[in-house]
Amino acid sequence: MTEHARIRPTETPRHFRWWPRQRPRFRPPTRLEILLGILALGIGLAAGLSYAWLLAPVPAVDTEPHQLHRLARAEYMVSILLRWAADEDWAAAIRSLEELEIGEDIPAAVAELACELVGRGYTQKGSGFRAIQQVVRFYQRAGASGCADVLGLPSGSAALVQITAPAPTALPTATSGATALPAPPSTTRAFQLSRLETHCEAATAGLIIVYVQEPDSRGIRGQRVRVSWEEGESFFVTGLHPGQDPGYGDFAMQRGRSYRVELPGQSAPSAALLARSCQARGRILLRSYHLTFRPAK
Repeated sequence: MTEHARIRPTETPRHFRWWPRQRPRFRPPTRLEILLGILALGIGLAAGLSYAWLLAPVPAVDTEPHQLHRLARAEYMVSILLRWAADEDWAAAIRSLEELEIGEDIPAAVAELACELVGRGYTQKGSGFRAIQQVVRFYQRAGASGCADVLGLPSGSAALVQITAPAPTALPTATSGATALPAPPSTTRAFQLSRLETHCEAATAGLIIVYVQEPDSRGIRGQRVRVSWEEGESFFVTGLHPGQDPGYGDFAMQRGRSYRVELPGQSAPSAALLARSCQARGRILLRSYHLTFRPAK
């Protein structure tokens, strides 16, 4: 009888046993081992944060204007020209447009933008018409011309508006022929303050935020807003913040002052807005005000 024949059928041969008969039992860690593990985790976390924040911090990089995609660049250019329409600072407008890297002939590039805006139907809305007016006025002031003068304008517009502007001494004068554009909705329409809210949050601390909207809540770009206080006043234009609503504009308050907000010649002044402190989540902040203007009924 062979060796394998003497092995009982219920017994596994030794050369088939791939694991020990009795496995080691789990032993829970001691307090010392737990404390050492927590200590090692804390040291590793502190070392990683020290390296990331102190030794090799990642520099904060903002998106440059010329890195925006084409549609966003067009919106950015409109914002620049609306700001120029408010303050008439030609040099600042040129510097801002140069950041877009649109070429050496900036007025020609702006004229191309005007053609693009008209082709996209900007003149169908009152806010868009005011935007295209400023674009055309800008490049005409530099003596340039573009297809927006004659192309893409809505048909059937009987009334025309003349866009003229005095030429600066450092630039070539514009041609005497005025550009024919369809008449926009009345720019003297009356507005009223439809909503006034007070907020206490870090994101908008110390701001007067104004929304100028159509009755259907669409923002109105290019609307002039006046903020006044006892010692003076300031103006800004809606639609100058890329990524925000077209009817958005804001103003930074100074603590202790009282302000009033209005659309000059188009609305009554708001009630006094006092820049005073508030508390949110244990922090002392400067409160903010959110105002919404809509056409008067």
